[in-house]
Amino acid sequence: MAYEQAAFDAVAIGASAGGVTALQTVVGALPARFPAAVFVVQHLDPRHKSLLADLLGRHARVAVKEAVNG
Repeated sequence: MAYEQAAFDAVAIGASAGGVTALQTVVGALPARFPAAVFVVQHLDPRHKSLLADLLGRHARVAVKEAVNG
């Protein structure tokens, strides 16, 4: 499948803890060769470990990685 040049180099999506199902749906719909970086930001208490990358990775055809500080 041919892809046109992306209008944007990056896409940013924000959600709270209640938005995980919607994020799984959106990320799961992205083609393996999606032509832009996708940044997902989730509001999370800093005392809790995020499982978002693992949850999204189960539905994605693109690489999912958690950002690290530094």
